[in-house]
Amino acid sequence: MVATSATSSRSTSHRGSSHPQSQPADGTQPCTPGQRFHDDVAAACLAAYHALPAKGAKPARRTNSRLEWTILAGLVLSRSDDDVGPPCSPRCCTAEHEHHFLAISIATGLKCLPYDRLPLNGDVLHDTHAEVLARRGARTWLLAKLDQEVHAAQLAPVAATGAAPDVASVDYGLWASIFERSPKTARWRLRHGIGLHWYVSAMPCGDASSQLLAFQQAKQDQEAGVQGTITPEQLLDRFEGIGARHGDTDGSVASLGPATASTPSRGRAAGGGGSATLRTKPGRPDSPPSICMSCSDKLALWAQLGIQGSLASAVLEPIRPHSIIMGDEALRQVLPSEGDQFRRFRAVLLAECKRAISLRLERASDLPSPAVAWTSVAFVDSRESVERRTRAEMARQSTGRSWSECEPVPCAGSILCSPPTAPGTAGLYENLVGGTRMGAPARHRAPRDPLKPSSRSRVCKLDYYREATSILARLRPDLGPAAGRSYLDAKHRLDDGGVRAYRQAKALLVGGRCNDKRDALLESLAAEFVTSRRIPVRHSAAAEVSVECDAAPPQADGLARPDVPPFAAWLVTPSRYEHFDIEGRILGPASS
Repeated sequence: MVATSATSSRSTSHRGSSHPQSQPADGTQPCTPGQRFHDDVAAACLAAYHALPAKGAKPARRTNSRLEWTILAGLVLSRSDDDVGPPCSPRCCTAEHEHHFLAISIATGLKCLPYDRLPLNGDVLHDTHAEVLARRGARTWLLAKLDQEVHAAQLAPVAATGAAPDVASVDYGLWASIFERSPKTARWRLRHGIGLHWYVSAMPCGDASSQLLAFQQAKQDQEAGVQGTITPEQLLDRFEGIGARHGDTDGSVASLGPATASTPSRGRAAGGGGSATLRTKPGRPDSPPSICMSCSDKLALWAQLGIQGSLASAVLEPIRPHSIIMGDEALRQVLPSEGDQFRRFRAVLLAECKRAISLRLERASDLPSPAVAWTSVAFVDSRESVERRTRAEMARQSTGRSWSECEPVPCAGSILCSPPTAPGTAGLYENLVGGTRMGAPARHRAPRDPLKPSSRSRVCKLDYYREATSILARLRPDLGPAAGRSYLDAKHRLDDGGVRAYRQAKALLVGGRCNDKRDALLESLAAEFVTSRRIPVRHSAAAEVSVECDAAPPQADGLARPDVPPFAAWLVTPSRYEHFDIEGRILGPASS
């Protein structure tokens, strides 16, 4: 059974308040109102994480005594007591206003499925990196919350089952109504004064963290005494110099790289990509290849399209993050965390993250970019925190074991948790391994049958399709029944204005996928990619195949119409992996 879970509600006043857990570890960064806001977003996610049971998929000690580490991500709603403008704006973060925070989805995770293990039934999660899993949880929570608000009088309470964290700290009165109807589109949107914020305990994998990897390698070479290599200090001077030559006064190298990412690269070690390169997971080149795009690429895309996805666009306007807040623990392992040098280091890497998440798509968008910021609030199970504990343990025990014997390892499991949308309703708490429920059998009853419900995550494609279809039938009866319709067809239904606008906007960024010719090209592209390191841009399906749903310009999405989609090399999942109905039955000629 799925255990009910809730994250903590954190109510904070910026009227001279000071939270110990929100202060930088070294005291070097000024605790401005804006910084307190970012730290409080992080603290809301950390409080939710600490409320979860220690058992399950949380990092633990393995039988060989090695400790595990992971990455935490979460999506947090903010609400101001006053009408002070857009969340995370300068006015919003001033000291005179009180803010409340609710973590609507938190997740941990570091894994993704290899391409040869993708399911045809939509019953296994493809990507369980923390950022991706948290977005899936938030999307499900927002749709359920909208359903609860619209039909509050008709909905019967859902009994909570299983062990769950304490939900007493959630003030549901503050969050009773977060949506309003848009008079322009008749869809719903977040109310004015309510913002969405994305917390990640580390820099996202892919383009955003490419410079950090260079600094970490320089640090390793320095500590190993490798002769003739660049030091982190020299590398900092070099990156600052590059930014200055391109007219960036804040240490940014945002001007580097092409406006259009022409080639995807496999992982962090696929050399020659440079800035603005689309990358896939996992980062290690010796891992089984996947077509899951990096979290940097996905965050950049969702910052433009919103996190709601195609199905929910029938009832929701785009819900875009106002800010993306990252933990800076990894930076403190590279350079001393005090003084002007560390401030410059943070500025250079922050500018790199802004480029990767916001500026890569700025030529295709007139939308405001999300704020990108640091937090020094530490995550207890981060790689850096666990490594510090391990070194302290080695020093205390003096066993003579080498670091290679004790070095912490990535946690194989993932956690997903969302609070109930209202008192008496069920929340979400799942422990996952390999894209399915931890401890549940991952065997199919028949070759073309989906996994049993007890084995599936509630946010896998199949279960999300089932839940979204049920909610949409109540909110939009005019959409008609889902019987006989595949998940792919539901995502691409062009008879609905909201879904059509979402598909058009996505086509402008990554290209469309509305005909058989392009889908066949996607299949061959994916097959070629997993046996090579790079794919030339001439193979980009987006550049070669016209987009059927591109007949009219998208409405009210703020996107321009570039000649070539800026993410034209995006590896779109071939359609046969989404050709299942709401029962998980494979439709058409898909084969395993």
